[in-house]
Amino acid sequence: MKNYQLLFRSYDEMDKIYQQLHAKGAVNLPYLVKVQNTRQKLIFFGCRHSNDIGDPQNAEIENEWNKFIKHDNPQKVALCEGGVRPLESDKETGV
Repeated sequence: MKNYQLLFRSYDEMDKIYQQLHAKGAVNLPYLVKVQNTRQKLIFFGCRHSNDIGDPQNAEIENEWNKFIKHDNPQKVALCEGGVRPLESDKETGV
C-alpha cells in the first residue's frame, strides 16, 4: 500500500504551498486532497474561513458534500473542524 503520509503536510509545509499558490494568482482557492483505494476514499477539503454565503468556494464545498451524501456506503464518516454546530434550516439566512 502507498505511503499516504506523504499526502499530508505540516502547517509550515501548507503555508509554503499557499504562498506558492498566491504567487501564481490562485488566491483563496480551496486545497483538495483525494485518496482512494479499492475499499475506502478520503477527501480532505481545506478552505479559508468565510461567513460570506456568496463566496465561490461554497459551491465547491456543497458539490463535494452532495457527492458524500449520495454515496451509498452506510459506514461513511464526515469530520469537521470546530465541532458540531446547530442545524440550520436555511443556508442563506442561517436560521
